[in-house]
Amino acid sequence: MKHFIALRRKFGNRYYDQYIWLGILWSRLKIFKNSFGKKGNWLNMSQVMAKKKSETLFILGTGSSVNRYSPEQWQEIASADTMGLNDWIFHDFIPDILMAEILHDMDYFPQCYYHDLEVVFDVYKKHQTLLIYKDGVHGKKNLSKLPESVRQDFVPLYNPTLPILKISQIDPAIKKMSIILKHHNHLRKLMIFRKRATLFSAIELAWLMGYKKIVLCGIDLNHGNYFFDEDRAYYESKGFKLPVYTQHIGGHKTNNAEISEVTVSQLVKGLNETLLKPNGVELTVGSKESALSSFLPFEWEEKG
Repeated sequence: MKHFIALRRKFGNRYYDQYIWLGILWSRLKIFKNSFGKKGNWLNMSQVMAKKKSETLFILGTGSSVNRYSPEQWQEIASADTMGLNDWIFHDFIPDILMAEILHDMDYFPQCYYHDLEVVFDVYKKHQTLLIYKDGVHGKKNLSKLPESVRQDFVPLYNPTLPILKISQIDPAIKKMSIILKHHNHLRKLMIFRKRATLFSAIELAWLMGYKKIVLCGIDLNHGNYFFDEDRAYYESKGFKLPVYTQHIGGHKTNNAEISEVTVSQLVKGLNETLLKPNGVELTVGSKESALSSFLPFEWEEKG
């Protein structure tokens, strides 16, 4: 396996134009294989566009910085469109869209997260939150593993991998991705590429939806502290079975260059410079605690 990976990387580094198309094709074939005969309809563009009520989208991550937002900032967030990611379900604020990467090979998800989905399901359904099931190459395969009480309300996302092996390939890959998306998103199933973290797909979707401003909240990345860790007793009193994630030295694992050369910060920077800015889309961060604040502007000016 190691020899195969080394050979693949060598080919990908030398012949990237051919490698990216082969990689996308292989990812889509795996999705097709794992989705054949499965129930559920793919997410489509009309479903996500039905949630668009403004020109601003707040993407809500689980970093602890969201605990320090002011009431005025939360009021501004509530006045725009919102998308929560993954463990956002623990927070009291109910988003318009939830994009959840519900893993299948960890004890936490079948034993805890599925239970936690049922805890919030009624209030999410009352809010008419669009529930997106993001499971990459597994396609619809694992949709059946969700609790029956919530399964029919989750819509699976067609989510192939964007092949990127090193930092220098980020910009050309995103350029190719944008061309593919422009020709594909009119089809009945909406295709959104994945790479490294759910945030990549979320920003990509926000661009496709035509938002003029995207604000990243709770996307801290330079530490492994989650908002629910600062008051676990409160969230457990609501009936949640909270996860205990392994802390990583040097920041969140998706932003740790020792784990992967291509970090989520580098991907966000590439999306901003190659996809968003050229199309007149403003990308900001909601807190200076975020690792992304080194190259993205702060949404709220300092007061006093």
